[in-house]
Amino acid sequence: MSSNPRIADHPIDPQFTERWSPRAFSGESIEQETLLSFFEAARWAPSAYNSQPWRFLYARRDTPNWERYLGLLNEFNRNWAQHAAALVIVISKTTFTAPGATEEGPALWHTFDTGSAWGYLALQASLSGWHTHGMAGF
Repeated sequence: MSSNPRIADHPIDPQFTERWSPRAFSGESIEQETLLSFFEAARWAPSAYNSQPWRFLYARRDTPNWERYLGLLNEFNRNWAQHAAALVIVISKTTFTAPGATEEGPALWHTFDTGSAWGYLALQASLSGWHTHGMAGF
């Protein structure tokens, strides 16, 4: 936990103030089942029409895609992310077939819904004693 105590302005569950995003990781490995539980939590995030536009690509340390995913990061992020237990790339489907429609159209809400799923994943990780750190530096 951070040494900087967080104080909410209004009453909230402690999980929100206790979750934080460090840029220092121990290099510890994570079990596949533990990581899958984070994705399971994300699966339960709300989405328009239950379309669930999010997709998670991941690599655990010492697995075939680890170096490939690490190589996608900019140098700054690569320097600290190389010590993470897993790298997860969050993507979203930008099209959607509405109920009763025969053709796909734009899913204008895909980023909103995918952000919700990421939040669920991050909270589940925190509740399980793990830290996450979202980043955009690819």
